[in-house]
Amino acid sequence: MTTDLSRARAASDSELGDALALWRGEPGADLGDAPVAADLRTEADRLRHRLEQRHAEELLADGRFDEAATILETLVRAAPLDEPIAVLRMRALDAAGRRNDALAAFAALRDALADALGTDPGPEAVAANAALLRASDAPRVRIGVRAATQPLLGRAADVAAVEADVRQHRLTTILGVGGLGKTSLAQEVARRSTLPRVAVVELAGTSSADDIMLTVAATLGIRTVTSVKRLADPLIRTDLRTRVATALGETETLLVLDNCEHLVDAAAAIARELLADVPGLRILATSRAPLSIAGEQVLPLLPLAASDADSAAVALFLERARAVRPQAELDIAAVVRICERLDGLPLAIELAAARVRVMSLDDIERRLRDRFALLTTVDRAAPERHRTLFAVIDWSWKLLEPAQRTLLQRLSLFSDGFTADAAAAVSGAGDVIDDLDALVMQSLVTVREESGGVRFRMLETVREFGRDRLADSGESKRVERAHLEWARAFCLERQPLLFGHAQLETMRAMTAETENLITVLRRAVASESAEVALAMFGALATFWSMRGDHEEVVSFGGDVVRLARRAEFTAADADAASIGLLIAALTFQFMEQPRVAMPAVGAVRRLWRAGLARDSRVGALLALILAIGGIHDEPQMAHVAETLEAIAAGDDAAAASIAAMFGANIAENNGELETALRLAHRTNRLAGTLGDTWLAAGSAMTLAQLYCENARPGDAEKWCLVAREGLTAIGALQDVRQVEWMLAVARVQRGDDALAHQLFDDDADLGGELRSIGSAVLAEIDMREGRPDAAAALYDAAVRSFAAPRERSSPWFAMALATHIIASLDAGAPRDGVAADVRRLRSRVRATLRLRPLGADQPILGAALLGLSRWALDAVPTLSLELLALAEVMTSRQDFTPLRREAHLAYAERTFGEAAVTAVRAHTAELGILGRVRRADELLADPRWRER
Repeated sequence: MTTDLSRARAASDSELGDALALWRGEPGADLGDAPVAADLRTEADRLRHRLEQRHAEELLADGRFDEAATILETLVRAAPLDEPIAVLRMRALDAAGRRNDALAAFAALRDALADALGTDPGPEAVAANAALLRASDAPRVRIGVRAATQPLLGRAADVAAVEADVRQHRLTTILGVGGLGKTSLAQEVARRSTLPRVAVVELAGTSSADDIMLTVAATLGIRTVTSVKRLADPLIRTDLRTRVATALGETETLLVLDNCEHLVDAAAAIARELLADVPGLRILATSRAPLSIAGEQVLPLLPLAASDADSAAVALFLERARAVRPQAELDIAAVVRICERLDGLPLAIELAAARVRVMSLDDIERRLRDRFALLTTVDRAAPERHRTLFAVIDWSWKLLEPAQRTLLQRLSLFSDGFTADAAAAVSGAGDVIDDLDALVMQSLVTVREESGGVRFRMLETVREFGRDRLADSGESKRVERAHLEWARAFCLERQPLLFGHAQLETMRAMTAETENLITVLRRAVASESAEVALAMFGALATFWSMRGDHEEVVSFGGDVVRLARRAEFTAADADAASIGLLIAALTFQFMEQPRVAMPAVGAVRRLWRAGLARDSRVGALLALILAIGGIHDEPQMAHVAETLEAIAAGDDAAAASIAAMFGANIAENNGELETALRLAHRTNRLAGTLGDTWLAAGSAMTLAQLYCENARPGDAEKWCLVAREGLTAIGALQDVRQVEWMLAVARVQRGDDALAHQLFDDDADLGGELRSIGSAVLAEIDMREGRPDAAAALYDAAVRSFAAPRERSSPWFAMALATHIIASLDAGAPRDGVAADVRRLRSRVRATLRLRPLGADQPILGAALLGLSRWALDAVPTLSLELLALAEVMTSRQDFTPLRREAHLAYAERTFGEAAVTAVRAHTAELGILGRVRRADELLADPRWRER
């Protein structure tokens, strides 16, 4: 050995190459086995290793990267566990343009440390590896990320939401029932991720908690033990966790844990450990139950929108259906219905669309009654749990405890959402919060915060699954009875609260439960559970009437009245049943169906006489209906008015409000404006005393109508605003629309056209009557601005909007005819141009006068007579003047400018003289209701009409 170790130690950087070139032979070879020889060799090896490292560093600094890498490769082979040398080699390889080799060098270091020492690379090596992976041209590692075979329809917003959560939170869980597309969404996020490494671990096939870490390791390519016995050893598990954490810590990683629900506790534990061990790790989980660990951000995945032709669910169905049968006839309306019935579940929609191969849409829709038999697949690539709709739900069902399964099948009787109290009542299980929580955790039940509190809801697919299980359990009858009793108790408790201070809160509760209550009412009617049906109908009929949903009263009223004959009432349910029956009686009486109305009144009369029904509102309504039913002449009509006046003036505010409200409407119908206004104001004051929003809004609407039809737009606008606020609060949307057109008229007449244009400029979606009203309102603008021809054309359009014969039964049609006749003649149109409308209006009025002489709407009738008076002015002047006087005494409606009586009376005075007009007016004013009707009929029967 000729090397001088002291010279080597002292070599400068520039002398390193020369120093290494002088190195020859084996150190201490001439010393034999002397102890000093071993020490000399150790010192010499250490020194040479250091010199070569220093030389490689010098070469690296001089830009001689390949030479440095060659030297360092030799050093690594000699000392594979030397981290500083390995890191230096990684840098040299990267600088030489061999980044993949640099990454491989780190992997070799990691494996060597794990095999020899069971440890991980240190922070310097990990940081160097991460820097390599972050470099712009570093290859991104993708493990288990599947290429998309078809577009992910309708999930753009969900993809963006998940990506945002992944950026902001280290653990994000996509939560939802099976078949929603959680895996597809997670795969899409994985494909789009910009992190250096993304690994998707599919856990659906993993059967035990111990296998989860093994599955993660296998996905990452980490060599693991094959013995299950050894894997169960705590030391082996710890070593595996360490190696997984090391692998994940090499660079920023998105780890997707797909389908965690069946091993959720173990998945949660592993996620918690890995997040604690690996600062640069982010986890995206998919599950039907949340992992429920600190830092988890849960993103509930909702079904696809399925409400219209442009919805994502419909687009998905169409694409999948056309893929299996391109020429299939696909009616969009039918597709929308199918998608809605399938809850917008992507898997269910795809399975249904696949049936288009051999079935029509009608066949599919019809067979959805047994959706689990219908919705299976022949897609051999689909996982077993997704091959049938039944398997999707059954996968979650099997994860439930027995008590949770029992609760789910019992709650399936709810057709809509439900509260925890309702769930407890129907299930008979007492406190069900924990079991409900478990169902929510498994995504079989969803929870939503609503104005009335927390409500739970099932998808229809889950509900049908639960009903099948309920049928299998043999307890259907008992649970159905519990459901009936819950609905009966709910309605009996809330029916009296629908009046007064608690009204709005009670209506919100009724709104939330409407679908459930209708379902139970149908079942009660079908099973002839008379007491349940009558008790429920009392609350529902009150609720429907307040909201203007009178067709619902008609739908159930006949059956409920029939059941009343056999019902056995008690004091607890007699008032609710009586109010429901009286509302049915009023509704059917208005529809001129006495065969339903009279038995309803008879049943209530018996309850009232027996002392079972005691609510003063029942007494007031009963007295009103009995009085109205006996009207055959004017004295009887006067008796009704006196009866209502007496009740309205009484001290019982509840009864007085009912009497005043009906009295105002009867007075308006009879053309008694001042009486109607007085009673409507009385109703409004009583509503304030009672705290009744519906009563206040209804009376405000009556006042708005009275002022609108009597040409007082300022007062009309004031009460329209009051009515609109109250009606909106109780959800009476049809009445809100009526108030808004009255408000539009009032504002136009005061110079403000904005609301009219907003409501009526685009009338494509308006029905015949509303389109007609819109044309008349817009015509008012032309009238105000001095364009009579344009106004007349719009009034003509108002008449032509009534295309269907059934639409012409509306009272507004007669007003539209009269308004058009007057406006056209005033604009100088030829008489022949409106002759057809005159004949139509005259025939209509005569039919009304003969069919309903006492019940005819006098203000509407008066407006029609005003129109006919204008026509007769030039042809039969004597008829014209008397028709005008009749219109005045009937308080004809003056909603629109052509109907204003003041202008007609002024013209008549100029034409006939003030004395003649005064005399006719005075004579006509002495006529009673029947006298007016008879005289109008006589005038319209005059043969001179036919001559002209």
